[in-house]
Amino acid sequence: MMAAGPAKAAPVTGRLLLAYHACDVAPCNDPRQHKVYVASSGGGRRFEVVDGWEPYAGSVPDIIRRGDTLYVYTTTQVRRGLRVGDHWLAPEALLLVDEQGNRVQGVDLSAIVVDGALVLYFLEGQVGSDPARCPVGSESCTRRFRMAVEEPGSDGTRFRVRSEPVLEVTIKGQNDSASDPDIFPLWGGGYGLLVSRGMSFDAFVAESPDGPWTARGSQVRQGGGGVPSGIATRWGYWAYVSARDRDTGIDGIRRARFREFGAGIDEASFRWIYPGVWGRASVSSPSIALNQPGSPAKTSP
Repeated sequence: MMAAGPAKAAPVTGRLLLAYHACDVAPCNDPRQHKVYVASSGGGRRFEVVDGWEPYAGSVPDIIRRGDTLYVYTTTQVRRGLRVGDHWLAPEALLLVDEQGNRVQGVDLSAIVVDGALVLYFLEGQVGSDPARCPVGSESCTRRFRMAVEEPGSDGTRFRVRSEPVLEVTIKGQNDSASDPDIFPLWGGGYGLLVSRGMSFDAFVAESPDGPWTARGSQVRQGGGGVPSGIATRWGYWAYVSARDRDTGIDGIRRARFREFGAGIDEASFRWIYPGVWGRASVSSPSIALNQPGSPAKTSP
């Protein structure tokens, strides 16, 4: 396994953490060309790659902090930053298993901390085809989102998957999709869930991570952005999305702020965070998290 990054760096001090993948070599729709980055910010608009970070192969990352450890998840690996990132370990294998101990295939991971344990939401994998879409020839299908709870003593490397999905979304035709769940605590209690629907996304609410989830409808019209990630702040809510710059054709990351979760966001509310940064062909799949020991619903930047 690749030993990525230096043994020593410097503690990450920004109030916000952002994980994403970038592409150096076309075609950027090939996950094998993606590399994982972690950045931080004090205010949520300007991000800087964390000190000493060296990118490594991976796609659609997610980041969370628990105690003084940062966890960066991709489909098959987890990388830990000890002492809030001043010592990064090499990526380790991630294992999702069902109640019988059989391996479960999951993609598009999203992590939260519940009662001290890490919990992962993910899209159920689909062998041989895009898990976000229906198999070729199908007029409609159901995309299943599942939940997995950290096994004690594994330090975020092994998770037990609940037997039943926490959410099912019906999609129709080859142009429809559902993917990239993002779960986070809401201000004042409960949880929000964002699900990517191409270049828009849907919102759901629940009292607990187990659900049941209630739909709040489409958050933003087509063209606003997809692959969403959200946080609660004192001001309201922030959503970070992947989008394509119409002028340059380069993928980047945009942010929108909105007061009421599920009320909808106008496309004009989005502002660029990473528009083709460093000349790379693509910067995509943001994961935003608070740089604090846990993820209580009433704390914010």
